[in-house]
Amino acid sequence: MTAELALGLPLVLALTVGLVWLLALAAAQIAVVDAARESARSIARGDDEGAAREVALRIAPKGPVSRSRSRAVGSR
Repeated sequence: MTAELALGLPLVLALTVGLVWLLALAAAQIAVVDAARESARSIARGDDEGAAREVALRIAPKGPVSRSRSRAVGSR
């Protein structure tokens, strides 16, 4: 019984850590999508870009921020 426990316990621990990590990743993804949606909604209402950025930064999870500027599909 001791050998099985010695081999199985690290596997159970690694699986638990992996599941917790996946849950944290999913929660961060949901927060980022929410921030992007609210920022796009702010722009659609006619707010300026600074206000939309503030909305996104308030909702998004804390951490490094990456910025990209791209044109909308079909814009000139």
